[in-house]
This record gives sequence, C-alpha cells and structure tokens, in this order.
Amino acid sequence: MRKSIIALSSLLAISSFVAPSVQAQDYSGSVAAIKSAGTLRNCIDPSYQPEIYLKDGKPAGLAADLAEAMAASLGVSVTYIQSDFPGLIAGLQADKCDIALSGVTARAKRAESATFAKTYLLLVLGLAVRDDETRSTLEEFNTAETKICVVEGTSFEAAMRLSFPEAETVALQDVNSCFLQLATGKVDGYIVDNSTGATYSSRHPDQIKMEFIENGGLQSVPSAIAVRYGDTEFRDWVNVFLAEFIDAGSYTELYEKNYGSMPDIQQLKIARGAF
Repeated sequence: MRKSIIALSSLLAISSFVAPSVQAQDYSGSVAAIKSAGTLRNCIDPSYQPEIYLKDGKPAGLAADLAEAMAASLGVSVTYIQSDFPGLIAGLQADKCDIALSGVTARAKRAESATFAKTYLLLVLGLAVRDDETRSTLEEFNTAETKICVVEGTSFEAAMRLSFPEAETVALQDVNSCFLQLATGKVDGYIVDNSTGATYSSRHPDQIKMEFIENGGLQSVPSAIAVRYGDTEFRDWVNVFLAEFIDAGSYTELYEKNYGSMPDIQQLKIARGAF
C-alpha cells in the first residue's frame, strides 16, 4: 500500500517524552474514522533496527510490517509521522497520529497521556560497550569515572538510575548518537535494548559487544502499541487484531523475516494474558 512520511518536528515543538496528563476525549467511532480517512497515522522514531528503521528512505522492520498489516486489515494506507522518541506520545496528544507503533514500553506515567494496547514484542535492556572492554560486572561500571549514554525520554534512563547510580549519565536524542559517542571513546557504554544492540554488534563486530542481557537483562522493556488517550475502541481493535495475527502464524513470519530467528510465542502470549 502507499506510504507517506511526515516529519513531526515540522508539526510540533517537543521538549519531553512524558507529556502532561490529559483529559480523555470521546473517540467513539475511531475505527470508522480511520477507514473514512483512508489512512492509519503512525508516529515512529526509526532509530531501532530491526524493530523500526529506515531502509532506502522508507520505514522498515517489525513495527512497520505490523502497521502495514493493520492498515491492510482496515483497508487503508499508512502515513508515517517521523519524530525523535520524545515526540511519540506528544504526537498522539496533538492528534497527529492514531498510533505510536515504535518500540514504546507501557509505563504508569506514560499511561496518563496515552492508552496502551497489549505487548507485541519482548525485549530487555543491556549495556553496549567497546569490544576491547575488560570490565564485566555492574559494580565495575558503577563508578563516578564511568560515562554511560542513554536516549533521553526512554526507559533507558530508569535502567541507568537503577543499575549505575554512581556513573555519569550522558543523555542524547537518539541511539545513533550514543553509538558514535562510544565508538569515539567519549563514553564507556550505552544502554540499549538487546535487539537494537545485537544489530549494532553484528554490523560492527570488532567494535561493539553487548553485556548484561542474560537473565532478564538490566530491565524488561516490552513494546506495546500506544493510541490516543481514551481511545479504547481502537485499542480493543488492536488487541483483537494482534491476537488473531499471532494465532494465524503471521506474526511469527514477520518476526523471522526481521530478526532471523523464531519468537517465543508462548512467552509473548503469557505477557499478553493469553490474548
């Protein structure tokens, strides 16, 4: 189907991912409204390959494939509203997007500004370090002399406070910037999900390796689809669609295409409450 990409920065001035809580609006008829508009507007931060990224200038990855499948089921196209990570929920609040299908983890504070469907991807956080790094314990990295990069406005910041409270935080706008900081020796590591970290490691095998991803990682960060605050009708549609998509084996096909391995469907269903 036809795709279009819009830069959210041209629509909004965003300062924080955790936007102020909002009053729920009446979104009854939202599914019919999307069908009538002929497009599903999806806010994305395409910095997290293979979940969501740009390939030849177009959104690609598991999240993009899921958005396309949802749009096909609705009989519409997808319009991608591109922003940095802090702009995702703000885009929903400004009614620039119908969904944010872009690696967002449901958190209590975020739920004050957006409504979340159930989990679609299970991830954990680890620490990307240089390949020649000799430190191997949390204690060795948790020092005042250590600099660790995080993407601001993400769950990476909470993991930083929990796992490395003594280390210096370097907060930047995107994961690519953190990678460059590490590659040039300006930081000692950067916190990132195991999927994105594995992609960087495979692309730069002599530069980057991942630490602390075993046994649940630094923190669990399951991805969920966010919709506009109070849009329970579309949230329910998303939940039913994904349940059917998973049961039909279609999710497994897309996961294998993007990740090169099989998903743990049993664990995903447990996280979703078997639905």
